[in-house]
Amino acid sequence: MSESPTIEAVDFYWRPGCGFCVMLERGLNEAGVPLARHDIWADPAAAAIVRGWADGDETVPTVVVDDIGLVNPSTDQVIALLATRAPGLVPARGSGACAAGAPRRHDAAHSRGLTGLTGPPPQSGHCRNRPHFGQGW
Repeated sequence: MSESPTIEAVDFYWRPGCGFCVMLERGLNEAGVPLARHDIWADPAAAAIVRGWADGDETVPTVVVDDIGLVNPSTDQVIALLATRAPGLVPARGSGACAAGAPRRHDAAHSRGLTGLTGPPPQSGHCRNRPHFGQGW
């Protein structure tokens, strides 16, 4: 039995104008997950892969890791899949920053001048896209 090749990035299938794609990509980037982006409108082969996972539809975002595809997943679902299929891509937790050095969400919000945040930034739990202060920024 041969080992599967090392996975260096999550295959991320998207299309321009897709708000769900933007939200998932942002969550995965903030978590420090490397992405190989595939625009299904620009790449017919990428569109065919998505149709294979989405029962013939071109539903995005679609994420493929190893031989498993997830259609419109959450950041947590992708990270859970990575834990079993590509543990080297799972971000570190509790270090105050993600494995790739991305700031915690609270810190990033403060650096952009967003208001309405109270107290110091929390010290853990932000590598998995779980904001503690409201949604949608």
